[in-house]
Amino acid sequence: MKKAILVLIIAAAVILLAMQWGKSRNGDDAATTTTRSTTTATTASTTDTTPMPSFTLAQVAEHATEEDCYTTINGLVYDLTAYVHQHPGGDRNILRICGIDGTAAFEGKHGGERRPEQTLAGFEIGTLAQ
Repeated sequence: MKKAILVLIIAAAVILLAMQWGKSRNGDDAATTTTRSTTTATTASTTDTTPMPSFTLAQVAEHATEEDCYTTINGLVYDLTAYVHQHPGGDRNILRICGIDGTAAFEGKHGGERRPEQTLAGFEIGTLAQ
């Protein structure tokens, strides 16, 4: 009799685990997607409300070397130090805009191109004070 009860308990446990596993496979994917979307939306809204530091052109000019390269493009300030030697067009193209407003150079070469603008966005550190 004890063996029969033990077998029934084990069988019930296996069935419950199988049912739970099936629910988690079907239900958790949707929950995970929702959670990720919610997290992304929350992160985006938090980022949008946090004010970026503001730099004057004089402050940008203090960062005009290969080892410390800031530039401003279209009113935003970028720290391109880590990108100087990664630029596909060569480091000289980045070095010539270190410490200055590089809008004309950037727009003249990349204006309207999605990929360079996305790459540049990863180096944004603030805004240019008016």
